[in-house]
Amino acid sequence: AYSLALILKAQYSIDSSSDTWQDYGLLRFPFEIHAGWIVAATFVNFSVFLVSLNAYTTVLFVVAVLSLIGIIAIATLSLWYLAKPNFVIPSVLAWAMVGVAVELKDPMQSIFNQFTGRTISTVRISAAFLATLMCVMVLVRAAQLMMGEGHHENEEDTPRQEGSAAETEPTSDFVKVEEDKDTGKDFVKVEAEPV
Repeated sequence: AYSLALILKAQYSIDSSSDTWQDYGLLRFPFEIHAGWIVAATFVNFSVFLVSLNAYTTVLFVVAVLSLIGIIAIATLSLWYLAKPNFVIPSVLAWAMVGVAVELKDPMQSIFNQFTGRTISTVRISAAFLATLMCVMVLVRAAQLMMGEGHHENEEDTPRQEGSAAETEPTSDFVKVEEDKDTGKDFVKVEAEPV
């Protein structure tokens, strides 16, 4: 996991603006998808470890809730904290949450033996909700980036309209726009150039 983190950090610091889809698909995507699964598996394996220690049901439930919180936190950080958002990791985490929700729809007998139906249902619904939330977050963040980039391009390509503020405002130090105190209307005042 440490080596994977170093690879992702190195890839993040490289300028990827000139990467082709093939470069991304071969050199970045596999590591990002693997990182997402490592994150999901880490939370699952910690819970499995606690089960092997015969931890109390309450402890297992608290760890499950904290795992869900950790997963949504990592997804959020991947999308909004990084200057170059990572869409793959939150997508993989959403996929993992769908897997949890599907598994808990018809859980193994050992899960039924340890948890109440209400607890199982709560975790299942929470996992499904988080999967949906992460998908929405990915779409919203992608839309923000596309609209933000499109907005800048449109500003450069848009011709100035006649009569726009930039064309009508005076540029000389001797021409000033002032407000008539009686009428409240603006007027242009031209002062003589100092000698």
